[in-house]
Amino acid sequence: GICSSSQAVTEKSGRNRSSFQVIEAASFGDSVKLSKLINMGISVNAQDLAGRTALHLACSEGKVDAVKFLIQKKADVNAKDRSGREPLHEACLAGHKAVVDILTDGVARLSVEFKAEMEMQIRHFAARGELSKMKMLIEAGIWIDAADYNGRTALHTASENGHKDVVEYLLLKGVDTCGKDRFGQTALMLAERRNHDAVKALLSRASVVYMAPVRLLDKKRWRSRASMKASFTVLQAFPGPIAAAMLDGRKVEPFSKDMVSILYSDICGFTTISSTMSAESVSQMLNRIFRKFDQL
Repeated sequence: GICSSSQAVTEKSGRNRSSFQVIEAASFGDSVKLSKLINMGISVNAQDLAGRTALHLACSEGKVDAVKFLIQKKADVNAKDRSGREPLHEACLAGHKAVVDILTDGVARLSVEFKAEMEMQIRHFAARGELSKMKMLIEAGIWIDAADYNGRTALHTASENGHKDVVEYLLLKGVDTCGKDRFGQTALMLAERRNHDAVKALLSRASVVYMAPVRLLDKKRWRSRASMKASFTVLQAFPGPIAAAMLDGRKVEPFSKDMVSILYSDICGFTTISSTMSAESVSQMLNRIFRKFDQL
């Protein structure tokens, strides 16, 4: 009994080491080692302690050849780690367009849990003029007209910051040019206010040149302003998978983390500063500060 138990533990330990080697080889893009280990019988869908598979790591690191090899070996393109992330989510976050293209061709899809997070990323990329990253998300199936709680879409943020190439791409994709934020401003109005003449010219011609015949269908997807604001609040307060479950009315299943980092911070003179500001201004200030932390 003791010998058989010891042997079982040894075999299990050996399998765990081999599984780790598969995942490590994928992260380095070592297709030769991957092939050798998988041919030895190690599962292509082996997971590490965080629930990540070899495909998760290969996608996160942008290892195109390893991704192709793993998919050829029937790796699960929609596998979720313990945080609920799929390989496609990892590739999108890391900005690996070639990997995203391979995954979407392999019928990988972003789950509901992370679409809202990616919609937020589209607006951020548009605001910063990062066209290639924004295109990657749109081609991965993220809704082009997704708005934040202020009713601002990628077109609003790109127009306000004068990113002509981003605006042109969005127009060609049939973005809604008539949408107004909660302050009643269209993308054209924002471009005019910031004196972005090239963007203003594009938007002014949009109704003639670019308007796509899909607007009626897209408009049905707009939520009411109150609903948008409530959803944004939930998304800001909770991790992506939990927020999505709450918004969908699903039961939130608990999950654990083996390691976390907790940041404690204080704003010097906050009491004095806030006493001279309105509640709305204080809220906006804190929102800007914590957004900066989120971007670190």
